[in-house]
Amino acid sequence: DQAKQSFAAVPVWEAERDEIQRWDFGELAESVAFERNGVEMRGFPALIDEGDRIALRLNDSLAAAEQATRKALRKLILMQLPDKVKYLNKNLPGIDKMCLYYAPIGQCNELKQQLIAKVVDIAFLGAELPRTQAAFDACFESGKRQLISVANEVAARVLDILAEHHKISKRMKGSLPPAWLHAVGDIKAQLDQLICQGFVLSTPVEWLREYPRYLKAINRRLDKLKDGADKDRQLMNDIKPLWQAYLERKAKHDKANIDDAGLETYRWMIEELRVSLYAQELRTKMPVSVKRLKAQWQKVGV
Repeated sequence: DQAKQSFAAVPVWEAERDEIQRWDFGELAESVAFERNGVEMRGFPALIDEGDRIALRLNDSLAAAEQATRKALRKLILMQLPDKVKYLNKNLPGIDKMCLYYAPIGQCNELKQQLIAKVVDIAFLGAELPRTQAAFDACFESGKRQLISVANEVAARVLDILAEHHKISKRMKGSLPPAWLHAVGDIKAQLDQLICQGFVLSTPVEWLREYPRYLKAINRRLDKLKDGADKDRQLMNDIKPLWQAYLERKAKHDKANIDDAGLETYRWMIEELRVSLYAQELRTKMPVSVKRLKAQWQKVGV
């Protein structure tokens, strides 16, 4: 609905199409010029998943156009692979266990749809979206060859993540020393952001691959509480203002439909900082410190 409202503000475009079932609409240009009230403007062609159909529309933002197109391309690919979709729905490895672990977060069918969409993203769609039929056909043929192996890899990774999340949640239940409560509350808030409804699809694959290390760091943090909670509280207070700044800016950007790569990098740098502070022995994906995070914040849009 939100996407439709933003598209409604853009004037009718002569190349608009409905009922798209295959790539038969020529090149998907990154932008096109059009006139409004005698003024030349630019719009951004996008494929749109409209529920029971795919359409070609003009958008007023490149980021929104690419986001919508990625979602629609997933659907276009799945429409051409009904037998594979049926197979994956029935045969995702470990799906019953995954659904059991996911039950406190969301529905089993929703998790299946996320997994299949993620598999399509990895197998068929790279960082650069195809913009010609030839590029799409190449992605499609390449993706078909690796579909099952990617599905097995994604399913195994997500099962490990959900199983570890389940174990950590159990560790934090029951009677705990009062001095631990600040840390447990902080960890629960962290997990609510990491493993929430829709996380499989919404988390970039390069960061989803890091989840096992993040969860291992949480376990190390819980282990260290036995030696005293004062150090934990001090480290938590170092991170808290950085995290709060992220949450506030993220909410503001979401409301304005802003896609900010600088903020996304900042978000995962915080996760790496947690590893650095609570489980340094696990090593980080990048050099990270409070000082580096403050420098990255200067690159975040307002």
